[in-house]
Amino acid sequence: GTLATIRFIKKMVDRHKIDLIHILFAEPEALWVLAKSYFGVPMVVTTRGTDILKTIPSFFQRKDLLGRAVAQLYRWAFARTDAVTSTSLSQQQSLEKIIPGITTEKILIRTGIDLEQVETEASGQVPFPTDKPYCLFLRMMKPLYNHEFAIEAISKLPSEIRSGYRFVFVHRDAPDREYVEKIEGLMEETSADFLFLDLLTPSGLHAAIKSAALTVMTPKSDGSSVTVAVCLYLKCPVLVPPLDYDADIFANGINIFEHWESPCLANAMESILSGESSARPEAGRLDVATHFDRAKEMARLRELYSRLTGRG
Repeated sequence: GTLATIRFIKKMVDRHKIDLIHILFAEPEALWVLAKSYFGVPMVVTTRGTDILKTIPSFFQRKDLLGRAVAQLYRWAFARTDAVTSTSLSQQQSLEKIIPGITTEKILIRTGIDLEQVETEASGQVPFPTDKPYCLFLRMMKPLYNHEFAIEAISKLPSEIRSGYRFVFVHRDAPDREYVEKIEGLMEETSADFLFLDLLTPSGLHAAIKSAALTVMTPKSDGSSVTVAVCLYLKCPVLVPPLDYDADIFANGINIFEHWESPCLANAMESILSGESSARPEAGRLDVATHFDRAKEMARLRELYSRLTGRG
């Protein structure tokens, strides 16, 4: 139970002389901060996207007793947290919206990417046939990533694009078999050249991105997406939904379809594939190198650890 787990965490803190506890996903793990005084060490919580953009705010919108109780627990937990690190500006804004006046230190530390490793892996072999240009749909096979919407848009592309390009989806081996089968069925019903692959290795993924004509992503919510950043760094045209992407990283390089309507997405894909995009891949690559370098971001995290533990 919860109390047994709290005692176990305290035992590990004491046994291993742990100086700080860092919670790496805010929902529901941020609630462990309620036992901070018992643990006796500073605690940091990281928000990553859906946790603070969707799931936690949903408790604050509920009117039932359980929803209100859980919302209050999150208020107390975030108030007791020594620092909240977020991977996007929108996450910080969401936290401030659900808990107005929150005084806990809020720091933007992005996940970042290993620039050198991405560059090296991207020079490898694309792990599928490349006898025709292809568009990549790289998000996981989960309803959150809205692949059915993407396939509906593909069905509305001109026939010459549907036949002239291959549309590559990944994560056919996902555990959500019902959703995978749904996507497979939609592909079978759509007149286009689809390729549905298992999850790619990082090296295969990066090589595939570098050689793609276009990468399309249709998540229902998103933050500072690592996948989008990798696409920009490799100068691959990328098309994303009308969500709140951080301007300091993504403003110059990404293409955004304006409305959640499949003809709108189809028109945006056609425009990019025909060379009419105004996005600047080189500028996007520079922004990623400046603001999304994992080495720099982790150095900032180490500085936070040092400050909170007094070991600087």
